[in-house]
Amino acid sequence: VHGASANTVQQIIPSRSTRSPFVFDEQILVEYSIEPRKILHVAADGTTKSLFEFSSKRLKEFQTRFGIIRGGTPSLFLPEQNIFLGLGHLVLNKHKRQASLYYLHVFYTFRGNPPFSIQSLSQPFTFPNHLWQRNPWFI
Repeated sequence: VHGASANTVQQIIPSRSTRSPFVFDEQILVEYSIEPRKILHVAADGTTKSLFEFSSKRLKEFQTRFGIIRGGTPSLFLPEQNIFLGLGHLVLNKHKRQASLYYLHVFYTFRGNPPFSIQSLSQPFTFPNHLWQRNPWFI
């Protein structure tokens, strides 16, 4: 954000949050959390204002099964459908060690207008990776 210091934004939006920015009505908004759903407005000086906060039974159930969905990449607006397309990830740690972290990914869509509710969620998947071929932790 032009004019905002990195420290100001970092203090307001902790590193464990989703922090996926998107633009709506020429304003910078941030997905602070996918579930519970939290949307923030980020002002030019780096201050934030909570706009929406709500929960989804379907996403709660998904996270109970697979883990917390996090984002981080900016969502892509698809104007023909009036939706945003986001890419989230789940961090799995089978052996409770840093060396055994695995990432699953999900695509999700959310409405292109307030309150930006989640519309769909893909099944978790992995991107091709040589480590998965040698170490299938889930078998």
